[in-house]
Amino acid sequence: MALLNDVAVMNYDYAGGLAELGADNVFIPYTSWTSIFNEMDRMTYVWDRTPVNLTYWNPGYRRILACNTVLDLLDDIRFTTDQERDEVQGVAKFFRGYTFFDLVQVFSVAYDEETAKDRLGIALRLSSDVSLKSTRASLQETYEQIIADLTHACALLPDKTPMYPTRPNRFAAYGALARVYLSMGRYDEAKTYADSCLVGQSYLLDYNDYAAESNYPFARFNEEVIFYSQLRSNSTMLSESRARVSPQFLESYEDSDLRKELFFKIMPDGLSAFTGDYGQNSNATKFNGLTKAEILLIRAECLAREGRLDDALSALNGLLTHRYDRDLYTSIGNISDRNELLKKILEERRKELIYRGLRWGDLRRLEAEFVSPVVRDWEEVEYKKRREELLDFAFLIPTTIIEYSGMEQN
Repeated sequence: MALLNDVAVMNYDYAGGLAELGADNVFIPYTSWTSIFNEMDRMTYVWDRTPVNLTYWNPGYRRILACNTVLDLLDDIRFTTDQERDEVQGVAKFFRGYTFFDLVQVFSVAYDEETAKDRLGIALRLSSDVSLKSTRASLQETYEQIIADLTHACALLPDKTPMYPTRPNRFAAYGALARVYLSMGRYDEAKTYADSCLVGQSYLLDYNDYAAESNYPFARFNEEVIFYSQLRSNSTMLSESRARVSPQFLESYEDSDLRKELFFKIMPDGLSAFTGDYGQNSNATKFNGLTKAEILLIRAECLAREGRLDDALSALNGLLTHRYDRDLYTSIGNISDRNELLKKILEERRKELIYRGLRWGDLRRLEAEFVSPVVRDWEEVEYKKRREELLDFAFLIPTTIIEYSGMEQN
């Protein structure tokens, strides 16, 4: 358990920073972009065919090694109770599945049930034996392993609230599975696990109780967090010193939306930076864990897709009443058009979950009508990725890993 409680290894440095850089929430001004010394980091932002920095790969597989070490040695340890053994095993399974999912989002193409058996997934390290050769599983095998690990974790982990949200419980495993199934477009399963997660997660922060004067208004381990993890970004690419929020995206927040003031701070260059994550002063290493708000949005989207529009609206309003000025917010009334409601839910999902590394997956899973091309539009040069290109895009695995392992490159 000491291995699994090592927060610096198990909860930090998730590769989702690549996902956030690849999506359309972050805007890096041209002068800031050209000032990035490391070419690998600089070219990541424009989807170049340059292998990414090792620091996006190594922490994930170091975490997986810790999980595998625990799982391989379980039978050599005497536990006081079966419940104690189950919890240790469940925590290891959770972290392994959660990490595999984090890695496959950026190092593999988008999931498509019809082609997943023929596309490359990631290296599924399932043993602590470091002498075993790494090979890439198929995309289908990768997602099956993720689901197997997290499903097993659901059965093993306790319901009790952990002392700190850096350790998962059963409801965190339910939430992780809801996130995974949503990314696969399997909305029935996503709703099932979202419902199960929400049974044990009742608290939602009311943003009316927070002051915008604070640079980082939200406590790190606040009650809304189901599970705590942080993504990483190299060269401070996601920090307030460099990254800016797209002005067009910022305009999507209404004046009565408290997130507009609590999430963003105007910088000396006149543009806004994101400072409202649940990592509190985490700078370039932003929070990307699970919250009740995310699970509510998953549930709302799945209900809308089922055609249960009233229930979907109820779930959405349940979140927004905690995000808008209570004196100005009027609950969203009846929306009888499924696609209109779905569009509204997806807009709120993007506004709520900025900097979580989730927008990248949304751009690749959503129908074309909900996705616009992602553009880096500077006066000097323009880069663009259409939805069809995003579906077939994967960041390149670090050169050193390919050379050592002989694995196939993307």
